[in-house]
Amino acid sequence: MKNEKINDARILKLEAYTDTLKNNKAITLVALVVTIIILLILSGISIQAITNTGLFKKAKEAKEKTDKGQAQENKSLIDYEDKIQELTDYNQTNVISRLLKKCELSEKYTKEDIINNKDGILEIILNNSDGTKIIIENSEEFKNEIIGSENDMKILKQSKNKKDFLNNDNWFNKIMEKQADFFDDTAITVPILNANDDNIIYSSYDSSTYDMYKAFDNNKKTAWLSAEPNGNEYIGYNFRKEVMPYKISIVNFNLNGYRCKNFYIEGKEKNSNEWKKISDNLVLLANDDVQDFIISSKLMIEQIRIIIVDKHGGNGNSLGVAEFHVYCR
Repeated sequence: MKNEKINDARILKLEAYTDTLKNNKAITLVALVVTIIILLILSGISIQAITNTGLFKKAKEAKEKTDKGQAQENKSLIDYEDKIQELTDYNQTNVISRLLKKCELSEKYTKEDIINNKDGILEIILNNSDGTKIIIENSEEFKNEIIGSENDMKILKQSKNKKDFLNNDNWFNKIMEKQADFFDDTAITVPILNANDDNIIYSSYDSSTYDMYKAFDNNKKTAWLSAEPNGNEYIGYNFRKEVMPYKISIVNFNLNGYRCKNFYIEGKEKNSNEWKKISDNLVLLANDDVQDFIISSKLMIEQIRIIIVDKHGGNGNSLGVAEFHVYCR
């Protein structure tokens, strides 16, 4: 009897548990269905929103732009690589080949043939503007050999494009080391002056006997002589355009007590009131020989003057200069 009651109780509990499972399952299925419905609604709204705002289209356009940009970048990289390779491969053979081609010369010639002026090809090249340009651009290929050859220097000096070398620092400095007067015939200079040119020259003191222009008249027998008792004495010239002086030539006044000894050169830039020293302190000999002095300053000036600060012996304050020439780039 007791056992039957225990079994009945167990049966009742099992039935109750089964009912609970059924109820929970129903709730779970309902929740799942509701969740699915909500997701479908949200998904529909999102797709519609994306479609209406054109996000798919914009994304596609962005991708196309990215692909196009990448293609352009790849092309640029290839172009750069080709240019770098071209510059890397631009050796002496290519320079010579381009030089000969520009001058319409046979490409059978070598660098040594050019330097040695075989068949007169160096003369042809130096009288051709394109050839001259290539020689200057590749100065390390040709400079030392040409400047080291007396024959080539003669050819260069006669070249109608000689002034191009005057305006190139690499060639100019090297040539000046060897021959100080090499560029004089192509340089900008003070012209031979006469009494009618007084408006473009000036001095610390002038007299009717020793006029200013006499320092620029290309005559050693005449001279400018200053008798200024106060301060340094000077004589100058106004180019009325910008120049870069590279050399001055001076002939001393051949008269005891009135010759220049110590001096320096000053320049004034265009539209400036300031004089700038463009040379070291220089010394003239006590004779009437021409003395050349190189001006290392690369200042562009419009006016130039010699400042005389000391004389060769004698009495009085008068100091003179027979000739004062200026050569400019």
